[in-house]
Amino acid sequence: KKMKRLFILGFSAALLAGGVSSCKKTSKGKMANEWTVSTMTTESTNVSASGNKTVTSIKLDGTTGTKKTVFTTSGTDTETNKTAAVTEMSYTIEKDGTWKSVNDITWTTSFTGGSSSDATKTTTSGTWSFLSKNKSGDFKKNERVVFNTLAEDATTVSSTTISGSTSSSESSEKE
Repeated sequence: KKMKRLFILGFSAALLAGGVSSCKKTSKGKMANEWTVSTMTTESTNVSASGNKTVTSIKLDGTTGTKKTVFTTSGTDTETNKTAAVTEMSYTIEKDGTWKSVNDITWTTSFTGGSSSDATKTTTSGTWSFLSKNKSGDFKKNERVVFNTLAEDATTVSSTTISGSTSSSESSEKE
């Protein structure tokens, strides 16, 4: 499923604020850098045509995190919880208008008698540019950034341990 995604990162103003130490740099010069994501909080809601609903909440802080998924069907909720070990969450933003991100996270679920984990390393790349000012949104020039995703490679190693016995598998996906 190839899809080009266009997304606006709300933390772009924070990135700019963190990098604005020299008045002589251009706006592109202020963005261009190696950035490490230290905290992240997301919540997504998906509703299927049949009315089933999935709400996923992710909180990452440093090298740990949690993921809570609530699936609702026919008024009944099923909740799953995972813990995260974050190896890397970084962005490299270049002055030439290109960017690359690396997310390396292992999600683990424990259950009676064992556990399962998915270690996924995703490398994403594309182009970036500033959005123009927006008077109605009260945004000034170069306060918002758009990141266009052109390529994404993900490799996942899944393993399950039950009563001390472990099985593993690996999968890769390119977009």
